[in-house]
Amino acid sequence: MGEVRTVLTGRGLVESPRWYGNRLYLSDWSSGEVLAVDPAGTSETVARVASLPLCTAFLPGGALLIVSSPNGRLLRREPDGTLATHADLGRPGWNDIVADGRGNVYVNRPGFDPTAGEPFRPGGLSRRRDWADLGQGVPDGICVDADNAVWYADVPNRCCVRVAEHGTELRRIELDRGGFACVLGGPDRSTLYIAAAQWQGMTQAEMVAPGTGQVLAVEVEVPGAGWP
Repeated sequence: MGEVRTVLTGRGLVESPRWYGNRLYLSDWSSGEVLAVDPAGTSETVARVASLPLCTAFLPGGALLIVSSPNGRLLRREPDGTLATHADLGRPGWNDIVADGRGNVYVNRPGFDPTAGEPFRPGGLSRRRDWADLGQGVPDGICVDADNAVWYADVPNRCCVRVAEHGTELRRIELDRGGFACVLGGPDRSTLYIAAAQWQGMTQAEMVAPGTGQVLAVEVEVPGAGWP
């Protein structure tokens, strides 16, 4: 079992980690920046978007897509670094995004405003089923490995957990702050990257304590699967 190491520190609310082209990409929601980080921890700001949430995905051709939530647009980073409108989503409030290997893009929105203290309202997915019962687990960002197990990051329980279908816990990584999202990356996709920060509350002016955002990494036995 690998030891947890710190790749990047001193950030804000870090989210949406993606592995592409031998670098880790992630968003700092506090600063409105999309960062690219190499394995040595050297970071570069590749885009700035004043959006909360600020989530990203890669198309099969390599184009980086960025959700601009306040104006309801999906942006595409051009080769020269400029941002173009990839799609008009029609209304504001969009959150996470994922793209598959065929170039299909899926964007979600919660249907309520958690930052205003509105109560949770479940989505209306058709043909839905429970993949795993996590008990007291509170999953945020997830990723899937080659054994069809899921790693999920957990903010209130301060951990990152690997579970099998139906909920059997396979491994748990304890953290000293909330885990927001994770991704399997590295040259052979066997490095688990975890975006973590000190959570203060959804309705607070600063949802995480400033400067507590980190990217952590740990080597795992089963590599990632699917489009990163």
